Amino acid sequence: MICSKRAQLKKSVDKEILVYLCIMEKYDKTVLELILPEGILDCFEVTKVEEGQNEKAKKELEKKLFPKMLYVYLDELDNREEGEKMLRPNGFTEATIVKDYPVRNRKLVLYIRRRRYLNSEGKNVILNRYVLATPGTQASVEYGVFFKGGLG
Repeated sequence: MICSKRAQLKKSVDKEILVYLCIMEKYDKTVLELILPEGILDCFEVTKVEEGQNEKAKKELEKKLFPKMLYVYLDELDNREEGEKMLRPNGFTEATIVKDYPVRNRKLVLYIRRRRYLNSEGKNVILNRYVLATPGTQASVEYGVFFKGGLG
């Protein structure tokens, strides 16, 4: 948990401030869980959130409905299991772009980087434990099911 990391790193920080930061972090995570695909925060951490203009909107209606974009950047956590501890961390992959449900008149785009590892032979290994997108699309699994009519 990040709170324990903060506690280890900032032992000189006033205890009240640290408690406040941990409480705010809990609220931040709760809000993020409402916005992001279910379960993604179990495997990934948010590294950056940016807002921008929807400059790629082609139709006037789209410009009115979604004038802004929300970009969320996520990096995979170290999810190695006990038998995989011999794999050595080797950075991250290029980001996979996943489109998700719009949020408050903002199109939501996720930039997700998976962790790379090196095995004992020096070959790259990527542990795929979380399905990022509906096969054949750039849409999150939930968003893809919604569009395919699987929700009713």
